[in-house]
Amino acid sequence: MKVIKILFALIISFGFASTRLEAQDSLNFTKLGGWVTDSTNGCDGDGYAYNDIWGYEADGREYAIVGSCWGTHFIDVTDPLNPVEIDNFAGKNQNVVWRDFKTYQHYAYAVADGGGNSLQIFDLQYLPDSVVKVYDTTDLSASAHSIFIDGNRAYLSSNLRGGTSRALEVLSLADPINPVLVGSYLKDKFGNCSLCLHDTYVRNDTAYCSAGNDGLFIYDFSDLNSPHLINRIEYYTDQGYNHSSWLTEDGHVLVMADEVPYGMKVKLFDLTDILDIEEVAAFESHEFATVHNPFIRGNEVYLSYYLDGLQVYNIDDPANPQRISYYDTYPQNDSTQSSYSRYQGCWGVYPFLTSRNIIATDITHGLFVLGKLIDVNLTNVPMQVCQNSFFEVDYSVVGDYDTNNVFYLKIAELDQNFIEARIIGNTSSDSAGTIRGYIDGRNIPPGTYKIQVTSDAPRVSEGSFRTIEVLAAPKKPELSLGLGDCYVVMDFVSDLESIIWYRNNEPIDTNVFGVPLEYDSVATYHVQVWNGDDCKSISASKVFDPCRIGIEEDAFRFMIYPNPGSGLVNIVADDHNDSYTFSVSNQLGQMVFNDNFVHRGSTQLDLTSYQKGIYYCNIRTNQRTFTTKLVIE
Repeated sequence: MKVIKILFALIISFGFASTRLEAQDSLNFTKLGGWVTDSTNGCDGDGYAYNDIWGYEADGREYAIVGSCWGTHFIDVTDPLNPVEIDNFAGKNQNVVWRDFKTYQHYAYAVADGGGNSLQIFDLQYLPDSVVKVYDTTDLSASAHSIFIDGNRAYLSSNLRGGTSRALEVLSLADPINPVLVGSYLKDKFGNCSLCLHDTYVRNDTAYCSAGNDGLFIYDFSDLNSPHLINRIEYYTDQGYNHSSWLTEDGHVLVMADEVPYGMKVKLFDLTDILDIEEVAAFESHEFATVHNPFIRGNEVYLSYYLDGLQVYNIDDPANPQRISYYDTYPQNDSTQSSYSRYQGCWGVYPFLTSRNIIATDITHGLFVLGKLIDVNLTNVPMQVCQNSFFEVDYSVVGDYDTNNVFYLKIAELDQNFIEARIIGNTSSDSAGTIRGYIDGRNIPPGTYKIQVTSDAPRVSEGSFRTIEVLAAPKKPELSLGLGDCYVVMDFVSDLESIIWYRNNEPIDTNVFGVPLEYDSVATYHVQVWNGDDCKSISASKVFDPCRIGIEEDAFRFMIYPNPGSGLVNIVADDHNDSYTFSVSNQLGQMVFNDNFVHRGSTQLDLTSYQKGIYYCNIRTNQRTFTTKLVIE
């Protein structure tokens, strides 16, 4: 699991949420794309249209090699939403139930079961343009149930050659397009198996051979002339027809599947001491479903199940497997169907693509490209947030995904479609948990919104939306000099509840509104204001020089603010005289306002009915006259 840590920068732009394909019955998987072909029309109609699957990667692209009763299909699944068939080739027998594929270097090797078939080799080096068939002959195989490649050897189980069936035959791929027979073994090495070998898994010359009703044999094939039997698993839980097996990367745990009769459990064995093998677990999806092929990637077992589709179990504790995800490729199933119908559904899976997408084949429905869901949910969202500030939301991201995936916060008014926000950053770590997003709300107007987290990854599981209310913030205040350069003046802001002045980022005063701040030294000033919803705005910081005019005991102090402003004027006067005259003239020298004042302190005048423009204010006292410019915007 991984978790992404992201710093949000919210930039609202219109767009709609992408449509995702939903599974009929799934957990932590979604269908990204699919593919079917018309090339199965020549089959006999017994319902087995598709069979095995394998994967291949080259030059950053991903491919599915899919078997149908008709032949082999090469499909580009790099864009999982739009799989594209690149090429296809008919089998020598175009009506078979089972084909099997493996790759070596840039070649794909195909075998088919049931007679009248051949060994086919395809050159993949020309992908994504085309595939070239370079070998097709019955000389080495006219029928084989499965093929497995380890190193430069290919192991063919139940191989028919020259009219005779052998339990296992080994080919050298030293020359990849000219395989050579280097080993041949009859059924007497595998308990005299009634149906010979069904499947062989090989690692470093050690072969795990599924021998049907005779169980599983483990052989050392280092010396092809004298294979050595290491051990045999003969008795175990739900013993039936031993179908296939797979090994963990460390070689300590083996998963094994029995196909017949239906409903056999999956088995896990501890191979830490390969001479003393211990069965540690037996489990099932449900009692009527039958497992087909098992695979292991990391600590997860991937199972193709008849009726139950893809099933995935975590085996961190092999004695206690835990189902963590599934996807049903055959939703027509039910537990009351006939025994024939119980063998419909998912035949093969391939879980080893770099993208971590899963490719799977369903006997009836063809290719599925599945993605493991990324769970994204908002875990803690504030009910109310303030405009013009950064606010925080907590959300969780859990799942397997690439670090290239980008996550988005979507926001919309309640009665509208979501609109997406850009997110900065897409780093990741190796643990799951909750992440905190810092959201820039300065461009969000006040109102009630719904928010949701999503991703550009098509397999994201979008969480439910939450509701937040964005509260209006007060107008951002502006600072300017007062009369005589000895006052810092804040432009008038309405509906304020509180105000704090700061000098050099230190709070110095909580002022009565309308009274400016006197200063007497060089410093940086700013102010914070709050409204009734406790939302704040902060002015820009400004540096002011010391007073340039001395203040004598009988000096006249006078200020007009805001300036420029809308015409709602605050007059602050402080004079030893009890009266002064205030008049306003336009640019033509015409007096438009005149009044006498007989008190000191703060007075507010409403000049908003005046036309916008430049005016001149005249202040006369018994001692002096002062003129200043007033701009009404």
